[in-house]
Amino acid sequence: SGVAFAPTLPSTCQKLGLKTRPEADDDGCAVFWRAATFAAEAVEFLPLKDGSKKYGAAVRVALCRKSDCLHFFVLCAHLSSGDKDTDEAARLCELEVPLGKHPSLHGWMQQSIQEGPTLICLDANSAPGRSGEKTVWKLLRGMLGIGSVWDDHYTADGAIKDSSQPPPVTTNKMRGPLSDQPKKIGEHMCHLIDHIFFSSAIFTLSHHVWQPLQFPDKASAENCLLPSMSVPSDHAPVIVDFHVVSSTVNVNVPLNGEQGIKRSADAFAEGSSKRSRADQ
Repeated sequence: SGVAFAPTLPSTCQKLGLKTRPEADDDGCAVFWRAATFAAEAVEFLPLKDGSKKYGAAVRVALCRKSDCLHFFVLCAHLSSGDKDTDEAARLCELEVPLGKHPSLHGWMQQSIQEGPTLICLDANSAPGRSGEKTVWKLLRGMLGIGSVWDDHYTADGAIKDSSQPPPVTTNKMRGPLSDQPKKIGEHMCHLIDHIFFSSAIFTLSHHVWQPLQFPDKASAENCLLPSMSVPSDHAPVIVDFHVVSSTVNVNVPLNGEQGIKRSADAFAEGSSKRSRADQ
């Protein structure tokens, strides 16, 4: 398989992991692909922190599916955590404020969508139903030509579509007394904060391969906290199948910062019967 990885430094994951495993690695953002199925044509990184005290970056990989020359981008990012309004404001700054000569993360996403079919995968640490005139969900879901794997449950404004059904969640955790974050001990976090956005003119959502967590009430959620034996993480996986619906796509693939080249994917006129899996 192939991988493009940008570490987060200093790494909280490594700090905690070193207590029990000397080989513990950094956390960060990564895009993996099956090398037998996809060819990586370009890998790019967008710094999100200035590097003086902390470092983090978003990752974008230009991929070509070998079976039919489907060219597309996969972009991965991780926004800062916290449930306060000030934390949401900080995440919006991470999205909208450029760092030095680089474009903003939101601008980079929009640029990618314009250059070709794009899948945007991120831990946003922000839920669609979060209150506020401007939120991470409203900003990202409001991008032209973009759909979300949560569109069956939420409108572009973050309203629940069917209040008779429990909403899906991707994290359901409660920190215990041994946590290195004492202020968060006992705090129950049960939200939909992990997202996949996609170019809706090219892809349509087929189905969730891994069924999202849904709880009818708070007590039910507290009885099924993460991590667990079946989900060894405090986040549940978001794994979906997409259908390819367009027969021709032009992709502008950057080459070492120079002007990109146009690539035409005419070979998938039968694309409506083929699927592009987000977990590949």
